[in-house]
Amino acid sequence: MDEVMYASLKSKQYPRIWYHATELTLIEATNINEVLQYEFDSRGELVVAGITNEITMPVFVLPLGNGKLKVSGAIVLKMTSFKIEPPRRELPWG
Repeated sequence: MDEVMYASLKSKQYPRIWYHATELTLIEATNINEVLQYEFDSRGELVVAGITNEITMPVFVLPLGNGKLKVSGAIVLKMTSFKIEPPRRELPWG
């Protein structure tokens, strides 16, 4: 199934999925076990298989020390929003 997905995403032509945040709005800072974590609402451009869409998604920033940050975020997307035909899994009959 991985090969089918890579082909659907045109991974040979576009080997990376890119997100460029253009705006960050601080939602809150939480202190969990004496560690500060920041939640932002981000707006930016997501590029998948050569197609660019503007999206918003929550982003979490965790300071790690020594000037380093751990940045994470996730969002559910439809492949068709990026003009990608979802792969169909062949089911065995018998």
